[in-house]
Amino acid sequence: MPLLIIAGLAPIALLMVTGYRAWKRFGLIRIGVIAGATAGGIGGCAGGVAYVVFGKSAVNVVAGTIVGVAAGAVLGAAGAFVAAKRTARKV
Repeated sequence: MPLLIIAGLAPIALLMVTGYRAWKRFGLIRIGVIAGATAGGIGGCAGGVAYVVFGKSAVNVVAGTIVGVAAGAVLGAAGAFVAAKRTARKV
């Protein structure tokens, strides 16, 4: 059970850190969104490919990519907002 919790929380944390670091570098929320979406899309696509390797439908690659991009964008934005609030710069 603890491994499942870690497997669920690690990608969430990593996508938020991606948005956080992107904002720290460029100072723009939209860059955090783009960075999170890119990282999420890559992760989702890799997960979909893993499903295909184990005999599931190729639709999982597309679905994983779409869900990864959407979740990454949201979590990247959240990380960028945290960075903006912590440094007290205007958003």
